[in-house]
Amino acid sequence: SQRRGAPLINTYRSLCDARSQACIVLHKGNTGLDELVIDLSPLRLPDIFEKVETDIVGFVGIPTSYSPTQELEGLNTDS
Repeated sequence: SQRRGAPLINTYRSLCDARSQACIVLHKGNTGLDELVIDLSPLRLPDIFEKVETDIVGFVGIPTSYSPTQELEGLNTDS
């Protein structure tokens, strides 16, 4: 996911994509709530994505804000 004004995150995401590894980023919040973003699209495993998501959410025990649009954006990097 590309973020304007965040070149370090964008570079890290590109590195994860090149290495075919998950991209894990912690966004520190101003209100005391932080957001952990786990981008699995660099793994190129769309067939098991939902199972991995379910396993991660079950292990951590917190709700997810998974968006199917984000998954599809990650898979369309061949253009």
